[in-house]
Amino acid sequence: MTNEGRDASSESPFVELLLLTAGQLWLGGMAALERVQREGVRAISSVGARAGKSSDPSEHADAWQRLENVLEEGVVQAASHFGRPSGADLDRLADRLDALSAGLREVSKQAALRAHSGTSEPPEDDLTLISGVGSVTQSILREKGYASFQQIANLDDSDIDRIADGVPGLASRFRRGDWVGQARRLHREKYGSGGQSNG
Repeated sequence: MTNEGRDASSESPFVELLLLTAGQLWLGGMAALERVQREGVRAISSVGARAGKSSDPSEHADAWQRLENVLEEGVVQAASHFGRPSGADLDRLADRLDALSAGLREVSKQAALRAHSGTSEPPEDDLTLISGVGSVTQSILREKGYASFQQIANLDDSDIDRIADGVPGLASRFRRGDWVGQARRLHREKYGSGGQSNG
């Protein structure tokens, strides 16, 4: 990460909260792992001692099942003791972090494009002039940093997939309606020059 990225991150309370939460989750996971390891050693020792005294194989299977239950209960207890989320919660959090990371990359990309073009903000166009884009879709595009025909005209397939992530059917509508081509034409009509396609 560059120093610029660190400066921008340190100014954002959201990023600081995200980093703090990630650190707390990691510490909680380490504590739960340590507890499970500690209890697991005791349980394994106990199973080993019992196994040495018995020659019945079903007793060994029961002992291992009990060990598995102890380990599972240890993880659940440790997680609840530390107020940590379940595996499903962590999966949802990881998905959300991926989406936020993609959003941050997109914002960074847009900032770099604006800096490169010498303008602070691209012109805001009425994206509903693109056939198939209604006010809701326009709002989604603007939330993701796309407010001009030129921005839409410069999208490639990976950009479209990133924008459409989490919005069912948006990528197929984008491609089927040739929104990139329409935006290029509308930009040319309004400003006299076409956006350059990356794809």
